[in-house]
Amino acid sequence: MAPALVTFAKFCLGQDTTYLLPFGFVLPFDPLNHWVRYIAVYSFQVYSMFHFVYVFIGTQTLMVTLCAFLTAEFGLLQHDFVHVNLEPEQNHSTIKDCVRKHQLLLSYTDMFNDIFNKMLFIDLLFVSLTVCFFAFAATVAKGILELVNNFVAVIALLLPTLIFCYYGEQLKEESAGIADSAYNSKWNIANLKYRKSIIFIIKRAQKPSCLMSLGYVPVTLHTFSRVVSTAWSYFSLIRSVYKDI
Repeated sequence: MAPALVTFAKFCLGQDTTYLLPFGFVLPFDPLNHWVRYIAVYSFQVYSMFHFVYVFIGTQTLMVTLCAFLTAEFGLLQHDFVHVNLEPEQNHSTIKDCVRKHQLLLSYTDMFNDIFNKMLFIDLLFVSLTVCFFAFAATVAKGILELVNNFVAVIALLLPTLIFCYYGEQLKEESAGIADSAYNSKWNIANLKYRKSIIFIIKRAQKPSCLMSLGYVPVTLHTFSRVVSTAWSYFSLIRSVYKDI
């Protein structure tokens, strides 16, 4: 809405008003030669962009929420393993209940990755390049308005990436923590069958569940640092080429 505010302020101050649009355009007519066309085109651009934002942010919010839910469930399961009851006749969680819940959480994580792994790949593939060009546009901006717009665009691209990388890191840590919590249970005073179950649980938990990009690359905070590093490398390359020109 910044171009509209600037245009309105100039109009109120009685200055020469140049109509400004939020995005570049290619139209079969000139929307800047009449205020009615200007308002119509401006409204259409805002309407279209909000729809893109709703789809993008809504999907990422759903992904982060589900990832946070799985992380919390793994954390609760750690508590159950530590305080597992060795007397099955009592009405408390037993090792079988914990194993079933662990298997269920692992299956939910696999389903989660099947749904979102392609979206994660596309986000990580294009975010570095897009951030690079917005950062470069900020360095060659002709005014404070362009500078602020490009800077906000960089933050808006990096912030969602940081959020889902952070929750991917949390999911990995909590799922790996199952091994420690199983080891800290009362296996030393349990029977042989219980000890064998603990061995299998620890062995499986040593391969932690996490967000995956295309099912191969884990999405963690290390991934975010690589994204920022790659964006900076591209930015430095473009800056050096631009200086030569």
